[in-house]
Amino acid sequence: MSDRLADLRREFDESFAVPARVKAREGESYLAVRIGGDAYAIRVADIGSVVAAPRICKLPSRHAALLGLAGHRGRIIAAYDSRILLGYPARSDLRWLVVVGSIALAVEGLEGYVQAPPQKVITADGTARTVLDVASLVRKIKEG
Repeated sequence: MSDRLADLRREFDESFAVPARVKAREGESYLAVRIGGDAYAIRVADIGSVVAAPRICKLPSRHAALLGLAGHRGRIIAAYDSRILLGYPARSDLRWLVVVGSIALAVEGLEGYVQAPPQKVITADGTARTVLDVASLVRKIKEG
């Protein structure tokens, strides 16, 4: 019995010498949104904030997706219609701005928070969602 007790004591002591195992990340965090009536997801890491669409001051522009300027946290941001950027027709039912750096992407609806493995298309609650590449949308805006 003393051998068994010695083994248990040794195993116990050695367990403190090994770094604790960190649980592997089970996926990325996404904001589930609705654009053009379709389900999309935006990586939470790409988002600065999300706000109910404030009053937008319209501006004349050659860029069809530019909705205008909006105030956000004491600064002015350019708001763009995500539907037009993605090839959908424009409508007037945009309810939310997803702020990304100095611009905002207007979306129709927020549908929740999703954890999923990092992929181009994720499935959550039985709904397939295309993950938006925010960097490519910003490049598209800058290219005009």
